[in-house]
Amino acid sequence: MFNKPRKQVFLAPLAGINDPAFRLMCEEQGANATFTELTSIDFLYSEKQEALKKILRAKKEKKVGLQLFGKNPEKIKEAMNYTENFDFIDFNAGCPANNIIGQEAGADLLSKPVLLKKMLQEIINNTNKPVTLKYRLGINKNNETYLKIGKMAEDLGVSMITLHARYADQGYSGIANWEKIKNLKEKINIPVTGNGDINKAEKAKDMFKETSCDHVMIGRWAMGNPWCFNQVKSYLEKNSYSTITETKKLKGFLKYVKEAKKYEVPLPRIRIQAMQFTKGIKKGAELRKNIATSKEEEQIINTITDFLIK
Repeated sequence: MFNKPRKQVFLAPLAGINDPAFRLMCEEQGANATFTELTSIDFLYSEKQEALKKILRAKKEKKVGLQLFGKNPEKIKEAMNYTENFDFIDFNAGCPANNIIGQEAGADLLSKPVLLKKMLQEIINNTNKPVTLKYRLGINKNNETYLKIGKMAEDLGVSMITLHARYADQGYSGIANWEKIKNLKEKINIPVTGNGDINKAEKAKDMFKETSCDHVMIGRWAMGNPWCFNQVKSYLEKNSYSTITETKKLKGFLKYVKEAKKYEVPLPRIRIQAMQFTKGIKKGAELRKNIATSKEEEQIINTITDFLIK
């Protein structure tokens, strides 16, 4: 699944963004695989509706992974009952958000390699699907663990590693250190996906060239911008790509809303997506102000439609 072909382009597991309608748009624009947003193993174990809604999958989706996080290996077996609908399982040991680290999960596991190993082993033991790992360089610069964890994951049978080339304490600040991705690729034999600072097609090509990584993952750049995958693919193949007009972005949002209705995407999520799709648009601040005060989905649709007509 991840060995061939090389140079695949993936959508990162963006919290608050990756619903089925958005993932489908990214697939249509060339994303080779997408991920659900971060989902709690504990919540799946407890059958909480919040988690069950997060793992809805559209039948039309071609290749989507379920991203899980947690710290309790004893809950994995029952939680895995909900994974059969996905093509692979991704475990998160890289999320730097305070609410995740506060649960001693996500990037906090980078300082607990024994527990991380148990988590991965339990997931592998309880699924016949490929298992992947997304993580960071370490908790901080003084506690760099990415090579040790990468080798451990390979030895356990993990199918692919995604390395976000920042430390957990950096959050999304500073510059991702692509040299570390290159180092990891040289040390292990399973596919390595590079993640961090790809905000235009040229950067994706640079990452492939500078790190020799097998694949790349796009995160923040994809928010409100599913066309980024098509741009990367085009640039890799032809060294050129089409720009996205304001009209195309807004019509793209209207298409998203139409698809989102099929999956009962709630109003707050649609509002967030509208905010993302309108970034970079002239007079977008005024547009977003109207979106923010919208009480119904139709108000948002009308606001965008009226803006298009003007």
